[in-house]
Amino acid sequence: MKKLYLFLLIPMLSLTACLEKTQSVADDQSTIKIEQPYAFATMPGGSTGAAFMIIHNEGEIDDRLINAQSNIAEITEIHENLIDPDDGTMMMRKIRGLDIPADGKEILEPKGYHIMFIKLKEPLTMGQSVPVTLEFEQAGLKKIDVEVLAPGVTPDMQDAHQH
Repeated sequence: MKKLYLFLLIPMLSLTACLEKTQSVADDQSTIKIEQPYAFATMPGGSTGAAFMIIHNEGEIDDRLINAQSNIAEITEIHENLIDPDDGTMMMRKIRGLDIPADGKEILEPKGYHIMFIKLKEPLTMGQSVPVTLEFEQAGLKKIDVEVLAPGVTPDMQDAHQH
């Protein structure tokens, strides 16, 4: 009976060790780093919001942000702002993804690329932190907390006021 347990136990331990090693290797290989994620507080009844951040790719391989998800809105999308060539007005559009070059970064900011929240389930409130999951082609899923700031205030400005 003891031999049977050993016979079953050894492969299970080996498989567990392999799975743990695979998981830690995958975690160690994440070369995407997110800096200063923030969103602006919204007015009561507001139905849209946006998140901004700096995405660093510290790896040697180009990556691509391909999706964003959050439970704070019915729809979460990657957007870009652009100027309409016909009349010069600023407009927004959903994009399929955002390239993050190897050993480079992409800045998501007002009037540029951003994560758009559509049909907010409740207003974004100053001081709140909202969960967002970013999906990258190479790095996979990256969960972040986005700090909600006063409209027009950036994390740099926020830090300066706190010192």
